[in-house]
Amino acid sequence: MIQYESASRPGLFAESKNVFDAVVAELSGQRTATLTHAQLEELVAARGRELLRQLLQDHLDLRAAREEQAVALLHQAGRGEVADADGVVRRRIETGHHRLLATIVGTVTVRRCAFRAPGARNAYPADAALSLPAGRHSHGLARLAVTETVRG
Repeated sequence: MIQYESASRPGLFAESKNVFDAVVAELSGQRTATLTHAQLEELVAARGRELLRQLLQDHLDLRAAREEQAVALLHQAGRGEVADADGVVRRRIETGHHRLLATIVGTVTVRRCAFRAPGARNAYPADAALSLPAGRHSHGLARLAVTETVRG
């Protein structure tokens, strides 16, 4: 059984915790004590979106680390390959591939492993596991755009 990082591991979601602590510090500071409710609402909304974006980024980073760990274990066992629907077997694995994903909470970076074969396009099992769209915009962002377009 593969052991993954647990939620109690130091450093896990550290950036999200830093963003949260910064928001709390800002909200308890003197500068925010003089803000109107409208200004305060705008500040909390903006900082909240950044916190949510960072939580999503930290989760994606955790998934990438888990994928790299699983691939390393498979490679050690001599089973580090993947075949696509056309039967092309990819035996070369490269870490460090990434793509940007624009989401409703901001742009994040999705790191993933590429499974490669000569003359074939790279396969990214993590993209399939995340059900990532072909383009840069997330399903949630596309849905929001359609909703806003219908509203006029």
